[in-house]
Amino acid sequence: MKYIANGSLFSSLKQRAIIAIAACGLLFIALPHQAFGQWKQGSGNPSGQLYNFFGVSFGGSNYLLISAQSTGLPIVTIDSLFASTDNGQSWRPFAANGGSEMTAVTISGIPSLIGSASFPQGNGLTAILSYSTATSLVNPLQTWLPDTLGFPTTQPSNDPLASSLVTIGSTVYAADGQYGVYQQTAPGAKWTPDTVGMSVGGTPYPVGDLFVLGNYIFANAGLYGGIFASSSQGASWFPAHSGIPNTPQGKYLPVVAKLTASGSSLFAMVALYDTSNFSNNLHDFYRSNDNGQTWTLMNSTHLDLGNGVARFTASSNLLFAASDSTVNFSNDNGATWHQADQGLPNFGATFSNITSITVSGTNLVIAVLGSNQIWYRPLSEFVASSVAPAGATDAGLSLALSGNPASGSEVKAIYTLSTAGTAQVKLTDELGRDVRVLQDGRASAGQNVVAIDPLTVEPGTYFVRVEANGMTAMQKLVVTR
Repeated sequence: MKYIANGSLFSSLKQRAIIAIAACGLLFIALPHQAFGQWKQGSGNPSGQLYNFFGVSFGGSNYLLISAQSTGLPIVTIDSLFASTDNGQSWRPFAANGGSEMTAVTISGIPSLIGSASFPQGNGLTAILSYSTATSLVNPLQTWLPDTLGFPTTQPSNDPLASSLVTIGSTVYAADGQYGVYQQTAPGAKWTPDTVGMSVGGTPYPVGDLFVLGNYIFANAGLYGGIFASSSQGASWFPAHSGIPNTPQGKYLPVVAKLTASGSSLFAMVALYDTSNFSNNLHDFYRSNDNGQTWTLMNSTHLDLGNGVARFTASSNLLFAASDSTVNFSNDNGATWHQADQGLPNFGATFSNITSITVSGTNLVIAVLGSNQIWYRPLSEFVASSVAPAGATDAGLSLALSGNPASGSEVKAIYTLSTAGTAQVKLTDELGRDVRVLQDGRASAGQNVVAIDPLTVEPGTYFVRVEANGMTAMQKLVVTR
């Protein structure tokens, strides 16, 4: 990120930005549904700034919701939620709540309750956690009631804050940015803390995100505590980040950014903060097949997402990662990544950024803050052969395999180090379990070669993983007969 100290230069840039945004607005007014490549723009987009997507089921139908921040009077009639029933292709007003963007929405499973929502205080609103008793979409939701009993105050103005909401059965769980996790078993009931096993010195870890997979709840405490899991509906928590480093790795400090699931696997996107300049452009991806008990690094080269807050979501067989103006996908569980934003407008030129990304039915859907657009693309079009690779590699470590795929001939794992040090080379299976330690000891600067005899392992897919000098590289190895 670049900073400008010169006031006149900033003023000039600001004027250019206004002109660019205005020009872009005229373009999209003239061509509201113009398709760029295989991406298409949704119709009926909310007029306000777009924030988060939420997928809900209500009244027997599935809805994709998006939160918008709008202005106008009277505030109680301004829509803040819009809905799509065709996987992001068209949108309609869904709920009025004073025009404030909602940070989280969930369905509690209680009949006649559309869900709980979290939104910042403002525009005359006094509640942050709230619920609606509307039972029909004939009339968009209008009745949002304060529901903050027992929830902690975290802001200087003593406003409660729930950054993430999830549901198991009829119980709603809320992540609090300072005081861990709270739960509520009925609308209007008191919120109670769920922090057993998720605190240090009696103080709960701050939790930014919650994620549910099966009967497990996962809480992301990020930089402070990593990932915690509960299989007892929040009654107790245990650490669930074994295999994800949480101490500096060379110049990088790994921090869990987001969680998602593909099939029965849980995935974590880990931001690598460069401690020399405090940037977090590079990301790694970890996979767990045992509900977070163990994690395996999937990618051998870091994914460079550029500036901005990273977004992460998945379908049954694809992973998607996005940032300000980039979209990338992986169809091999995060091992390799491919660029997927070809055909989208250049959002950077309009000072916009991708603020949310989700899978809805058969489409990938993105929301763009600034230009206030929603775009969608069929999942069937995300194939590796149609896009270019995306990624970044450590300058200090590289890895290549000679003789891959292998049937009988020797395979050579060739890794190169910029400086001498210690290296461990392992062969692991698809689940991340160690099959064999190929090398563990000193390694020289420059090229190092490790031999692998494919006849000593069963046919299948493996990974060769090198850890050296605080860096990691990995390549897929296929053994056939």
